[in-house]
Amino acid sequence: GQLHPHVSDVLPLERAADAMNAVANHTVRGRVVLRCSSRL
Repeated sequence: GQLHPHVSDVLPLERAADAMNAVANHTVRGRVVLRCSSRL
């Protein structure tokens, strides 16, 4: 079968601390994705 994870939020990598706080405080349902910049 296929998995379809529920993504609650997509945040830039600079907001990783906010993402961790949201997960730790159970203020999101599902996954939080950290987006990395494609610039090198």
